[in-house]
Amino acid sequence: MDLVDFFKQVVADWNAEAKCGFCWEFGAPLQESGANKQQQQTKCCVNVLVSDLTVNQQRAFDPVTTFQTSRADSHSFTLLVLKQDEIGKNNYNEVQGHPIEESKWVETLRPLQECLSAENLLPFCEKLGYSVQVTAWQMSTKTNYLAANYTGWQIRGTFKELIQ
Repeated sequence: MDLVDFFKQVVADWNAEAKCGFCWEFGAPLQESGANKQQQQTKCCVNVLVSDLTVNQQRAFDPVTTFQTSRADSHSFTLLVLKQDEIGKNNYNEVQGHPIEESKWVETLRPLQECLSAENLLPFCEKLGYSVQVTAWQMSTKTNYLAANYTGWQIRGTFKELIQ
């Protein structure tokens, strides 16, 4: 299964169950610069945008026969998981007099972080018959990001798929 189809299905399932209390939309601009052009159907939903796909094939060979004995493909990708937000809202507590409970951290960033662990993807991998190991999952915050002033996470992940 290719990663674009995989994440399209994952996001459809997340949207159907209102995962973590959010509505979800999928896009595949394939480049971070394309994320600025991605059109959103519903402004309050979380966008999951796939970009920067790479595939690294690793092969092992028998030392005697020199025949290939196995192959593993590592699929690396960037997910931009973003929600449109107000540019003047505190990230946490920068401007006095604004409650932390109304900050981007409390309303968007922390709930998305809890929702987006690599372990939350594994049931979808199994359900869709996509047998992989999650070998990397790095998340970094994005605030006031791109023209739409998105708040959310940039995730750089790698799935290792064993091919016999």
